[in-house]
Amino acid sequence: MKFSIDLIRGLQEKTLENILGVSRTQSETKIGGIAACLLPADANLVRAGLGEVGVELYDFVHAIDLDHPDLSAILSGILIRPTTTAKRFAQYINLVRFAQEQALTEILPDIPKMALRSVEKDLRSIIKPYSQYVRFLAKAFQREESRKTKEAKSFDVGFLAKKGNFNWDSIPQDFSMYCHNSASYQEEVERAKKKALRFKDLNCTSLYKEILNNINEFKEEFEKDYYGFRYITVSKSACILAKMHGITYSASPFRLMSNEGGRSYSYWPRIYPFHEFKRHMHFLMPSSIVKLVEHLESFPSANNKPIFDHFLVVVPSLENLKPDQDIQNIQCHSSCPVLLGEADGKCYFICHII
Repeated sequence: MKFSIDLIRGLQEKTLENILGVSRTQSETKIGGIAACLLPADANLVRAGLGEVGVELYDFVHAIDLDHPDLSAILSGILIRPTTTAKRFAQYINLVRFAQEQALTEILPDIPKMALRSVEKDLRSIIKPYSQYVRFLAKAFQREESRKTKEAKSFDVGFLAKKGNFNWDSIPQDFSMYCHNSASYQEEVERAKKKALRFKDLNCTSLYKEILNNINEFKEEFEKDYYGFRYITVSKSACILAKMHGITYSASPFRLMSNEGGRSYSYWPRIYPFHEFKRHMHFLMPSSIVKLVEHLESFPSANNKPIFDHFLVVVPSLENLKPDQDIQNIQCHSSCPVLLGEADGKCYFICHII
């Protein structure tokens, strides 16, 4: 074990205090767009005008919380903004109503085909909305059912080598920069700027430009702020955990290794959906983490609405370890996983699990 449990506890305390101390802000969502079209519509008319895709959207619109402040930010806003697509939806439904009233039975089956061709581009991103936009579902049991579709999995970090730009030294030593509302990344930016200027003074122009490019990419990554939570990929989370747990890097062939008992084992992190991790932990699951997840299901600065579609736990592990052994290591503090929140397919660091 390389990390300091006391340092992590101190960081965790500040992180939880930060998240739980967020004050409430209230915003009003104005309903327009597809939602305004589908809410008052008859389900049979929707089916006749837009086919099964229309019915899926109809059910989704009737299941979601239309007061959620994030609705305008997804699907290019077509759910609640009066877009051209929304107008077409309404017109196709009116066309079906007219065709039924006039007994135009010959053209009725052709209307859904015309509708889908007309709005196909916009509809591509809306298919299967229940699994993709879980946080908008109004009822907690629906969110839980959708989240249970996620399964635990292991992954080989060796794929990073194929990207050709993997830099083990650039991986942070811990998650302090990723903590909620943390500004510590700015210190890293200042250090990198000073380093770049030294290369500039030495007339190392290419290195100077490379560092500036890295700084810009770094800043862009950290400015992807979501309610104060910092964007992070699952693979980067796994690599930071590797460093924290004393895993070493071998460039040829690309492997992250741990030497235990005189033998070498490949690093093989596991990703658990929160519900499954909680089941493995049984009654030993920290109550502070359970309380935190409940808080994020009613987040003050989001009109007391859920802000994450899924919760994921990244556990540092080795190829020779079984899930039960992972849990034992966590319980005796020789392993320290992290909790991520996923929204719209992107992950954000929440905290350690300790």
